[in-house]
Amino acid sequence: DIGGLSDTATVTITVEDYPYFDHSFYKASIEKNKVGHISDVTPEAIKVHNDNRGINKPVVYSITT
Repeated sequence: DIGGLSDTATVTITVEDYPYFDHSFYKASIEKNKVGHISDVTPEAIKVHNDNRGINKPVVYSITT
């Protein structure tokens, strides 16, 4: 797209039985129809800890429309 169209949106996420994140805020740019790993997250890749899941159990999260 030569016009360089872009837009922003505010997303509210409600988390139940929440994990503990290393940072209180993360930022990333996500291309339209992007599927898979998002590599440009700042301040660093999202890391979470959930005391209810046991040691080394994965915490899964996703963003859907």
